[in-house]
Amino acid sequence: NTVLQTVQVGAFKESRNAEGLAQTLRSEGFPAQVATVTRAEPLHVVRIGGYPDRAKASAARQELQGKGHSGFVTQGPAK
Repeated sequence: NTVLQTVQVGAFKESRNAEGLAQTLRSEGFPAQVATVTRAEPLHVVRIGGYPDRAKASAARQELQGKGHSGFVTQGPAK
């Protein structure tokens, strides 16, 4: 069982802010998706991926940084 790797680019209280970033990333050619996670209150996270391994996710992270987006590599579904 392969656990997919993603790059988390943002986390927002407002879903519209997450969707806005995801739309920007999609327009730049990244496979962005928004997932909702529950902590003390719901957060809407923007992730790029999933990539089959950490090397591919890290390469995507480098490409994101080159376009002015920070992020970190994570694995599995948003929780």
